[in-house]
Amino acid sequence: LSSNFDSCVLAATSMAFWGQCRLGELLPYMTTAAINKRPQVFHLQLRPTRSQASSILHLPSTKNAPVRGEDIALVSQADEFADAPRALLHHSKINRLSPEVPLFAYRAHGRSTLRRLTTLPFLARCNEIWSHAGIPRMTGHAFSVSSTTELLIAGVAVDVVRAMGRWSSDAFLKYWRSLEQLIPRHVKSATYRLKVTKDAARC
Repeated sequence: LSSNFDSCVLAATSMAFWGQCRLGELLPYMTTAAINKRPQVFHLQLRPTRSQASSILHLPSTKNAPVRGEDIALVSQADEFADAPRALLHHSKINRLSPEVPLFAYRAHGRSTLRRLTTLPFLARCNEIWSHAGIPRMTGHAFSVSSTTELLIAGVAVDVVRAMGRWSSDAFLKYWRSLEQLIPRHVKSATYRLKVTKDAARC
């Protein structure tokens, strides 16, 4: 976290994962891409870490809303390294970001000018880290798919996951992974709710 670049990468990783984002909604492919199509610092509303309210990031342009954009709610996580609001706050401080600059930009050397983080160096760094943990190489699409699976395994209702991921239909169901974990968890949950309902009816 003492590295300006890695702090930026961590913030983008946390945002892409917990926000169920398409990577192109956060990062440009080239540094010359239009700034107003990706989030700038002023698009972020951070809440206190222990607050019950969600932090909000406005995406200026998304697949479903290319002109008006969409908002993403970020809920704080107990693990500080998996906490998107905390990662974003650290990144903005260490890279000394002002409101009008791209949210995912970093200072390569101390007081140097800002550089926009783009998809290729971002994914290269992620895959470098993952390879040391024995994780196969992944593409930018892995973030939204993996986060959807993670939330479902955690027991988050399908409708909530759909809303959080800004899915306009049930098409996201084809991206489900780890069905051997998902199915028992949700079936057990439904069975438990049915039992509680029956017990309440008897009372």
